[in-house]
Amino acid sequence: MKKKIDKEIVVDRKSKEPKWYELNNKTKFYVKPFPFSQMTALEVMPMMLEQFMFCLIDWEGINEDGNKLPVNDDNKRYLYDYYPEIRDFVIGKSRTLTGFDPELKN
Repeated sequence: MKKKIDKEIVVDRKSKEPKWYELNNKTKFYVKPFPFSQMTALEVMPMMLEQFMFCLIDWEGINEDGNKLPVNDDNKRYLYDYYPEIRDFVIGKSRTLTGFDPELKN
């Protein structure tokens, strides 16, 4: 089930930093998140990233440390990688604007 975005989005980069995970009392692993843009096994992934980067022009209500998150390629990619609800929303709206509806069967 997709998360509904119904409030301001606060970017929390600390929550995406590597963390120690304990397997048992003697074994633990330092693991970092796997960004969505690194999933290159599927040919569609680079196209989705390119589409997201191209179509997202600006945002409101996305803040980091109490300030508006600047709109730049690094932050766009960060949102693409770690906020699937934003990624899906932007790509979906860009397809709607072009008249593309994947649900329609021709």
